[in-house]
Amino acid sequence: MAIKLITGLKTAADIESEDDGARLYGTISGGDRILDVGNKWDYQIISNNSVRVKDGELLMQGRHVRQAPDTYTDLTINNGTQGLKRNDIIVARYTKNSGTSIENVELTVVEGTPDVTAVDPTLTTGDIFAGCEMHEMALYRVSLDGLNIDSVMALFTEFSSLEDHIQSVTKGGTGATTAAAARESLEVYKEYVLYSIASGSSSTITLSDAYTNYAEIGVYFISSGTISGFQKFTTSVTSGCACSLTYPDGGATLMYARAMLLAFSGTTLTFDRNYSARIKADSDMINEQLKVYKVVGFKY
Repeated sequence: MAIKLITGLKTAADIESEDDGARLYGTISGGDRILDVGNKWDYQIISNNSVRVKDGELLMQGRHVRQAPDTYTDLTINNGTQGLKRNDIIVARYTKNSGTSIENVELTVVEGTPDVTAVDPTLTTGDIFAGCEMHEMALYRVSLDGLNIDSVMALFTEFSSLEDHIQSVTKGGTGATTAAAARESLEVYKEYVLYSIASGSSSTITLSDAYTNYAEIGVYFISSGTISGFQKFTTSVTSGCACSLTYPDGGATLMYARAMLLAFSGTTLTFDRNYSARIKADSDMINEQLKVYKVVGFKY
């Protein structure tokens, strides 16, 4: 059968372990993972010849394996060799009978070879999803120095609850508590500085990146080092980008009127026009110019 309904009412009981295993393989993990449940397969050294493995849950390439709460398995560690070292590996061993297809998992010890320098024994690994007959998931390395257990080291990878892997839907799914922080996390409407100089410039400016890589360009400009403005342009507009300032100065009889036209090309910003005037009540005008002191790009 090429296709089979798994979660549905049917006339025949045809759901198999590999069906549920495939679901876990694809939705949770296709690797070997310890789950954050119970004692999480914690160990206890009973003696130099015995290590206890406590309760827990694990996924082995989609196969769910559990040791019920408040239960354990005591594993025998064979005697070490005086003056030599040895590494044994505690594994969860999956087996599948080639004739009956019956599957099973047990905890066991893969014993290493005594030597001056300890080396891990070779484990049997396979692809359960593809139908292998044996796969060993490493849980602990038991290191022996002479006759004694010197250390026990965890070799597994823990997988926490899915809740810990899902960001809150608050503020765009980023988990942020403010809109500004959410935009920062998503890099939405984030300012990318393409040019910045405190004193400002009224001559050709070289940007650090092409303006076309951004949805909008923002220009910060300044007059006389004190009065500043900001103008934003879509990058579909490449010329005739107007920036202007009009503001009072020197009491009720003076006004500044300043404007410039900018043009973008690649990484270059040029000044097509840059006019300004100081307007008095008697129409007397004194020319000054605007300066660009920062250019930023915005992405969406």
